[in-house]
Amino acid sequence: IVRDRDGKPVADARVVVGRLAMVESNLSRLEKLFYGRHETRTDATGVYLLEGLDDRATLPPLPEIIHATHPVAGLSKICELPHEQATLDFTLLGRGRIEGVVPGGALAVVGVGEPMLARSVSVNKSGRFGSNVPPGDYEIEARVSKDVISMTITVLDGEAALPVMPSADA
Repeated sequence: IVRDRDGKPVADARVVVGRLAMVESNLSRLEKLFYGRHETRTDATGVYLLEGLDDRATLPPLPEIIHATHPVAGLSKICELPHEQATLDFTLLGRGRIEGVVPGGALAVVGVGEPMLARSVSVNKSGRFGSNVPPGDYEIEARVSKDVISMTITVLDGEAALPVMPSADA
């Protein structure tokens, strides 16, 4: 069942299974199958069902993750998909954002309590990055030039967290 922060069932929430953070909704059906991405929506009572997932077909050998999202109620934490039949309930926690600039660098974001490599945050050519996330604490690791900068930030509901990253020549 997918519920909001008040414990009420959420209708029409998306429940997504995939490797790493393959959450882009603009993938074709064939691309979704290739990447092992499956999704379904909840019914009026917040119930969802995913059937026929084959955890033996790992291309590439990365952990499968599962999470829920809704345009109004927000996002759930990401968790690792169990390798056996299971019932997973999700709570949609709202929506925040992590954004900023990593000049000439790369970025990793891990939610506290989420599996490693669960989130993928892209950095464009100008070093800008941004990702919608549920409220909570996040570990950020940025690679700038030869330096690695680590920090913990807190994202609040409805707000953007703007981590300050040093420039490559600092």
